[in-house]
Amino acid sequence: MDALLQKMDPAWLESRRLEGARLLEQGVGAAEVARHLSVSRQAVYLWRSALLVNGDGQQLKAKKLGRRERLNADQIDQLRSWLEQGPRAAECEREVWTILLVRKLIALRFGCTYSDAGCWGLLRRAQISLKDIAVRLRSRPIADTSEGEGPVSLAVPSVPRSVAMQVPSKHFIGSLGVATNSAGK
Repeated sequence: MDALLQKMDPAWLESRRLEGARLLEQGVGAAEVARHLSVSRQAVYLWRSALLVNGDGQQLKAKKLGRRERLNADQIDQLRSWLEQGPRAAECEREVWTILLVRKLIALRFGCTYSDAGCWGLLRRAQISLKDIAVRLRSRPIADTSEGEGPVSLAVPSVPRSVAMQVPSKHFIGSLGVATNSAGK
């Protein structure tokens, strides 16, 4: 295994920490453990203090890497069901979900915001395909939203084609909450 990939493998990291704990329990010095496992002495001292606090080595177990998800599994299931109902069920004039509409839905229902890339990543991790949802929505009638929590309006105002083809002004872009670089003009 490549050394860099090995260092990113939680199981390998855990086995190295547990090996260090075993050596410490046998009375091997921190400097010797650090040399043997190719880690810093500070890491070995952290392992030692974890063993002193909780002797079974539970704190040395591998933890999930990366940032914590903002939506839990139940919320992701709820998001999936809302997406399956389609944008019309959310009182949106669009026929298919766009990433912007999904972001608005998440912000309105769960109170957390995602960037475009973050939202795509969430959908990918949750194995939700907007394309597959669009295909399924085309093959069935519009969902009835008379029961449950009710629709959330994500309505995006329709813009006449003649206006949409024009270059937007700075004032219009600013009203959308998009930062403009006025230093160049």
